Parts: sequence; structure tokens; C-alpha cells
Amino acid sequence: MRTQLPFLFITCNLIAGVSHAIPLSTVVLPDAIANCSNCVILPQSTTDLDYMNVFDMYRFDTSTGTGTINHLVRYNLSSASALDSTDTMNPEPEITHMDYTGYIWLEAPGSLQSLNTQFNIYTDQISPLSWRNGFNSDNTWTFSMNLDATLAGSGSIAANWSEETWEYIYTGNLSITNGMALCIECAASVTLNLVGFEYTNAGQFIVNPDDPRALLLSYDDYWDYRYTSRDFFVQSIPVPAAIWLFVSGLVTLIGFKRKQLRCHETYHEVCRSD
Repeated sequence: MRTQLPFLFITCNLIAGVSHAIPLSTVVLPDAIANCSNCVILPQSTTDLDYMNVFDMYRFDTSTGTGTINHLVRYNLSSASALDSTDTMNPEPEITHMDYTGYIWLEAPGSLQSLNTQFNIYTDQISPLSWRNGFNSDNTWTFSMNLDATLAGSGSIAANWSEETWEYIYTGNLSITNGMALCIECAASVTLNLVGFEYTNAGQFIVNPDDPRALLLSYDDYWDYRYTSRDFFVQSIPVPAAIWLFVSGLVTLIGFKRKQLRCHETYHEVCRSD
């Protein structure tokens, strides 16, 4: 059941650096937050940016009887957000492109945690809602980022199949609590950038209006002859960066094609090498 305080206000920017109060009742929260019985939205205490709104919330822990002050960051997806998939199995490559619109929400703690800091991503306000890999039924993905990555404002994880141990080997400074949806002998990588905010050396959450980064979240996976990228941008991409992303994707795809994988019909999404 959603706990709502009708007299509270949150702020929304139409122009960077200028706040405009709007009633909390006009904001559609992520389902997981709206249905959270121990969550209360609090008055705004930080400044919004033109592509994101920061809402304060109190999350009560019934097991310990204590609570924490967190921040809910709502990002407005930019026009560059999209799914792109290339399948080179046939002589004529099959290319798929689908634009994403809407919002991504990120829940961040109000202060830096000593070793690993946990962030929740809520995706139910993305349209079209077709990106299910790795998500729970409530479209929530929970990340744990180590201290150095949190201070740097960026973390990543890669999963690669080991033919020696017949299991995935994970590398990076980011972990995903609810796992990654993978098939045998596939590969995947996820990057999360803490766009628009940072943690000070004292461990406090602050908005960073000078953050030039555009990419909030990316998920790339490779299976057989198919390469798929899902990129969620919140600012316009500078032209050189856009070219680099395109070339990087092509290089990764070419390298993955060389594995020459063969799929067996007796398993779901199971591949073995020739």
C-alpha cells in the first residue's frame, strides 16, 4: 500500500537550476515504491536538473526498527535511448532498432556506505516495456558497487563463459544481486553510470550539474551470431562519443562471430562450440 503525504511537495525543473514545486499527487512513482508499505516520500532537499528530478524518501526496516534516508532519482530518457540488435547468421544481416521513451528511476542511499553501496533501478516506466533480462517481476534491478567505483560514479560487470570450468566468470567492480539472464556460452556486460550526482569525500549525496555524461545504463549481450545493445541515455550524445559507441559495438560483434557457435534444439538457449 502506498504511503502518501498530500501536503508535501517535490520539485521539478524546466530549466536547469530553477525549481518549480508540484504536488506529490501528480507524480507517478515506480510500482515497487508505490506498493512499498514502509516507504514515505519526504520533502525535496536537493536541486533538480533539466533531465532529472531528485525526490527524498524514508525507507523503514521492520527487521531492525531503523530507517534510512534515500534519494529517488527520476531520469527522463533522451531520444538516443534504444535497443539495437544485429543478427549476421544469414547473408543479409537482420538489423533491429527500437526507441525507448519514458523514465528510469534510480534509488540511491543518502550517504556513502563503507564497502559496497546498493542502488536499485526501476524500469516499469520505460516504453515499450520489453527489456526483461535480469529484472525481477516488479522490473527492479539491484546493483552493488564497490567503494572506488561509487566515488568514481561508474561501475561495470562482464560475464564470459569458461569452456574449462563450464560456468560464467564475472569480472568488474559492479555486482547484480538478482543475477543476469544468460544462456550457456553467451556473454554479457552491464554498465551503470551515476549521472547527475556524486558522493563527496565525506560520503554525502550531492547533485552534480556539471556532469557531462549522457549514458546512464547499458546492457549488451552476445549470443551465437547476434549482438544486442540496450542503451539508456539521459542527455544528448556528443557526436564523437556517438561514433565511438557505434565502432565499439561493431568490434565486439566481429570478435564474437569468430566463436562459430552451434545451438542444440534439445536445450533452451544452449549453445556449444564446434
